[in-house]
Amino acid sequence: MDTEKLELIQSRAIEIANEQIEKYVRGLGDDKIEKLVETIIIINAAVTARLLVEYDNNKEAGNI
Repeated sequence: MDTEKLELIQSRAIEIANEQIEKYVRGLGDDKIEKLVETIIIINAAVTARLLVEYDNNKEAGNI
C-alpha cells in the first residue's frame, strides 16, 4: 500500500471530519455522546480513506 498516499488522504479526510464535527456535533449538550459521535466520525473517515487508496492502487495495477 502506498503509505504516503494513505497518510495524505487520511489527513484530509480527518480535516473534513473535524469540520463536520464542529458544525454538527459540538453543542449537543452531552459530552459522552459528543465524544462517541466524534470517535465514530473520525474512524469512519480514516477507514474510508484507506478503502479509497486500496481502490486507487488496484485500479492503477489493472486489477479493477
